[in-house]
Amino acid sequence: MLRALSLALLTCLSVGNAYASSCVNPKLEKIRFTPGAVCWDYEGTATHFQGTFAAGQKVRVEMHGITHSYDQTFANSNKIEWEFRSPSISGPDQKLLTPTADSEDGVIEATLPKSGTYTFDFSPCAMWNYYGLVRICTRP
Repeated sequence: MLRALSLALLTCLSVGNAYASSCVNPKLEKIRFTPGAVCWDYEGTATHFQGTFAAGQKVRVEMHGITHSYDQTFANSNKIEWEFRSPSISGPDQKLLTPTADSEDGVIEATLPKSGTYTFDFSPCAMWNYYGLVRICTRP
């Protein structure tokens, strides 16, 4: 009986931890360019950014954000750092786009193949729901 109760408790804790993970709680922000603007800026905790774009448009996506890490060398403290995020782009039909330029500095560039709704998100998902900055710029 005790073994069954322990197993049930362990299962509940495991499921609870999975649901507590930031990777299962995406937040969507709509992209709305100001008329005449070529860039859209966002500050906050959203994880996914969605807007309508035209075929052939070139986009440059830049993402940075706060991370938390545990530093045992400095009095076992929680360390807050500002780091690059790895952006990605998915287009109409949920196809993931291959960027024309990809770097380790939180920036990707791509030419959009089709008109429609595009979603921009980032990894690692451990950074989801932490404060960040996003800039999406376009040109014809």
